[in-house]
Amino acid sequence: MALFMRAREVHVGVGRTDAYAINLSPVPASALAARVAVERFLGRAGGRGTVVALVASELVTNAVVHAGTTVGLRIGRPRGRGTALIEVRDGAPLVGHRLRPRRQARPGHHTTGRGLAMVSQLSISWGVRPETEGKTVWALVRAEDPTADQLS
Repeated sequence: MALFMRAREVHVGVGRTDAYAINLSPVPASALAARVAVERFLGRAGGRGTVVALVASELVTNAVVHAGTTVGLRIGRPRGRGTALIEVRDGAPLVGHRLRPRRQARPGHHTTGRGLAMVSQLSISWGVRPETEGKTVWALVRAEDPTADQLS
């Protein structure tokens, strides 16, 4: 199964937003592919260890683990805002309590279950919306070049 099912660059809005979108296979390695896509699109603002890369990786991981369908990742960058919008779409419907993304309270010794809590802490805002087929979980995060302060 291919890791990158289909990649395409997308420009949305006239001079207001740049975006990059990619479809990923429902495999664990897609979390790494998400981080690579974020870095490729945002450069230093989305590189290893940045909030944008971490949030994208967590949202893709959740989709792979809980939905098990093809995962669509879209990274949007509103111009002049210093933010990035991460959107992760999967094919699992947003019906019933079991399929709704939610934060989980887990004791410290568990190795899973903290992803959305982390997304909530690192994001300006986040949420979920139903789609015709499946759902999209989104997060708005700060995306500033970490070297910008060092250069001024």
